[in-house]
Amino acid sequence: MFKRKKIQSYLQQKDTPSLFDQLLALYVSGNLTKQLKSWGLCHVSIYVDFHEEYRSMDIQAKYFSYYYEWQFDEHECSYMIYKEAEPDEPTCLPYSMFEDVDAVLCKMKLVIPKIP
Repeated sequence: MFKRKKIQSYLQQKDTPSLFDQLLALYVSGNLTKQLKSWGLCHVSIYVDFHEEYRSMDIQAKYFSYYYEWQFDEHECSYMIYKEAEPDEPTCLPYSMFEDVDAVLCKMKLVIPKIP
């Protein structure tokens, strides 16, 4: 709970929140977990490292037999989707390719494997 209060305090100080800040706000409100579960993801775990010098968020979930992982920091995000063994390299995406946090969420949803 302390971490969420620390993040809320940080977010209140921001005049123009970045995409990463907006994702943090969704996490603090609980809406990020709800959104991910509404896509059919289960076993959703969100880990946040929130330090003065470094801030990051790691989201792990499962979709049928697929493992789904997104990593966010203040500069970019990356994702991996795999079965059983981890992939060699994540796909890295700069935030400049997204207009807003909704575009990030849309991309997150689009990369969920389609199960017939």
